[in-house]
Amino acid sequence: MRFDFLHIVPPMTAPAVVRESPLASAAGWVDVVKHTLQHPRSPNVFALGDVADGPTSKTGAAIRKQAPVLVENVLHFGANRPPPVTTAIPPAPSSPASAVCAGRVRLRQRNHGIVPVRPGGMLKGVL
Repeated sequence: MRFDFLHIVPPMTAPAVVRESPLASAAGWVDVVKHTLQHPRSPNVFALGDVADGPTSKTGAAIRKQAPVLVENVLHFGANRPPPVTTAIPPAPSSPASAVCAGRVRLRQRNHGIVPVRPGGMLKGVL
């Protein structure tokens, strides 16, 4: 089989302890409200990153945006205050990169239905 570009991504799943827990969504990730990262049935549980069933990708870029949201909401929860109205997963796209040829990477921008984004740019001299 000949090809010019091959991108293989292994199937992603949460660990069994998450998939088999009562906190899991139907998809097997920790069920969260996308704007607060708080579990909808267990209000003292928050999740982010690779185990959260949110609308963002499971990347470092997504976690970087999720962390401040989670911290703010955990602090409000601990103080018995409702989450701030303005708090939501920031409307920034994720930008996973794909090598497209020697020395070039294409950023694939996705925003998961939050705001429109322009196509990703090329980074030269990366590889």
